[in-house]
Amino acid sequence: MRDSKMVFLMGTLAVLLAALPLGAAITFVPSQPNVEQNVTFTVSDSLTIEPGQGLNWDFGDGSTFTGFSVTANHIFLSPGMFTVSVVYMARPAAGGPTLIQRTGQAQVTVSERRVVIFNPNDPVVGQGVTFQAVNFLARSVRWDFGDSTPPLTSALTVIHAYRRPGAFTVTALDSGGNSRCPIRASVMVNAGELTGPRAAFQISFLELRFDDGKSYKVVPKNTMGLRAWADLKFEGSGLLQVEWLVDGASWRQETRTLTFARTTTIDSGAAGLPAQIPGLHDVSLRILSPRTEFTVPIIRYFVTAGAAAPPQAPRMVMELTATVGLDGRSTPLTRPSLKIPSGGYGLLQGGIRNESRTIVAAGLLRVTVDGRVSDLQIMRDIGPGETRSFLTSIFQPQATDGKMPRTVFVSFYDLSLKPPLLLVARKMTIGDVP
Repeated sequence: MRDSKMVFLMGTLAVLLAALPLGAAITFVPSQPNVEQNVTFTVSDSLTIEPGQGLNWDFGDGSTFTGFSVTANHIFLSPGMFTVSVVYMARPAAGGPTLIQRTGQAQVTVSERRVVIFNPNDPVVGQGVTFQAVNFLARSVRWDFGDSTPPLTSALTVIHAYRRPGAFTVTALDSGGNSRCPIRASVMVNAGELTGPRAAFQISFLELRFDDGKSYKVVPKNTMGLRAWADLKFEGSGLLQVEWLVDGASWRQETRTLTFARTTTIDSGAAGLPAQIPGLHDVSLRILSPRTEFTVPIIRYFVTAGAAAPPQAPRMVMELTATVGLDGRSTPLTRPSLKIPSGGYGLLQGGIRNESRTIVAAGLLRVTVDGRVSDLQIMRDIGPGETRSFLTSIFQPQATDGKMPRTVFVSFYDLSLKPPLLLVARKMTIGDVP
């Protein structure tokens, strides 16, 4: 009789177990993971999972893991669709000594959405190419530009110029170089011109000023016709679109067609800058087209009438005094034109004099030749009445038939202000020695 009851109980238990669900639910986040992105899997069950018995995970890419938690983390190193499964032991929800082996599965689709894009699409030798890492998982990228220059760990956006034409493969490694899945892009660099009428349309130089050539001006309240001016040098031909900014807000937009790689000047408009509110005001320029890779400086004007005394920008004077030969002998500079032998170097000597009553704690001397920076010099603690001398070298490439005279801008900025304030600038042309 006892054996009959035991058989009956075992049969009843078998029926009950058969009625229990055979599978389990696996959820995961993120729901659409990227290659190398951590994915967290969680298994749930209507039965009581026994983590102490171990959960055996198979991620479908050849990787397995045994853990003692209902969650597991995994990183996929290739795109595709993977079947993730887990095997574990569980008890009926009401408890009891019987352990049941359970299995759960889920389908995971892994994509590679990381790409490297660059602009311009058809760069030329010497032209800055802007590379951008899109959809990367970290904010630090290790860049290899494929031209034998040392790899660079930088932000998601970086600028690089190639020194020779050819096809290059750019490699970007996520997470500052710790990624095992390189993202690549192919770049074809042409041996085209970077400057001149046949170059791609670009702004190579820009300076802001008021009508007196200075970057700071004090005007009475309600002054009419106050204008700011922008001197630009551009390469190639194209459509210029700019937006004047006053105190960071849009003031006026202008569109102009520029041709044949020249210099031009635009102004903020005959209506005049606003002068109704006393105090200090910033003026700058946003270039909408073409795309630029430099920060446009700011200039400032102060409106009087009831406002506190305006902060005085340091008054600096720049003198370009002489050219220095490679033999050390100097020749006084009598005109704003520098003669340099074709294919050779010339040395330009000058000085920066502080004519204000305050110390200039930190200044930047910036030298550009045809819009490309050729020299940067930091000058610190320039006292009242003090003059700091500087010497900079300028290269004159081999003469080309029909090549326009090159332009040199020497500028000095006050670095104590954010953004730096232009204090003084001089312009020169470079000609070949006959």
